[in-house]
Amino acid sequence: MVRKRISRDHTRWTSAAARRLLGIAGNPATVEEAVRIVADRLLDGVSCPPTDLHAIATRLNISTFQAEDLPVSGELRREGSGFTVVYSSSLSPGRRQFTVAHEIAHAIFESSGPNCPRVGKELERLCDKIAAELLMPRKLFLECAGPAVSIGKLFELARTFRLSLSATAIRCAELKGVSVFEVEGDRVTWGHGIIRRGPVKALEHVIRHGVVSSLALERGSSGL
Repeated sequence: MVRKRISRDHTRWTSAAARRLLGIAGNPATVEEAVRIVADRLLDGVSCPPTDLHAIATRLNISTFQAEDLPVSGELRREGSGFTVVYSSSLSPGRRQFTVAHEIAHAIFESSGPNCPRVGKELERLCDKIAAELLMPRKLFLECAGPAVSIGKLFELARTFRLSLSATAIRCAELKGVSVFEVEGDRVTWGHGIIRRGPVKALEHVIRHGVVSSLALERGSSGL
C-alpha cells in the first residue's frame, strides 16, 4: 500500500442507469451522493457490521439467497411478484457477501418502475458502488478504519465487515485517498489508484520506493 493521495472519482455518468439512480434518490447533485442516499434508506434500522443483507432483502421483496453451480458470480431472478438472489456455490464467504449485495442493488433498479435499465457497464459499476455502500457504509467504515491505514488494519476491517481483503482495500482507497495493490514476487498483480498491474521495477522511482518500503515494513504479510 502506498500512502499517497489520489484524485477522487470524477466519472462522467451518462447512462440511463445513472439517470434512474438519481431519480430514485430524489435528484441529488451527484451520482455518488445518490448512492449514499439510496443505501442509507435501506440501512435504516439494519445491523452493521457486518450488514444484515437478509433484512435489506425483505424490503425489496427478495425472498431468498441460494447457491447454484453458476458460470457467473451471481444473478437476480424474478419469482412471481418478487425476486431470488442466486450466487455461485464456488464463491468464498467474502465474495459471496459482495455478490449478494450487488444483486440486491439490481433489485433496487428493478423495483423503480417500468423500463428500468438491466444491462450496461455503468449499471454494473453503479451496482458495485451501491453494494460497497451497503456493506461498508461510508461513515461507519471511516470510524472503524481510524486515521492510519496499514495491512494489519485491512485484515481487521475485512474480518469486521466479513468481506474479502481486496474489496476492503478498494473501499479504503476510495474513502481515504490511498492506492492499494497486491504484489506476488516482483509483480503487481492488481492495483487501485495510482498503482497498476505490472512489474514493480517499471513503476516510477518515487512510487517504487514506496512499494519497496511498504513491503519491507510489512514483511511476512500479504502485500496490499
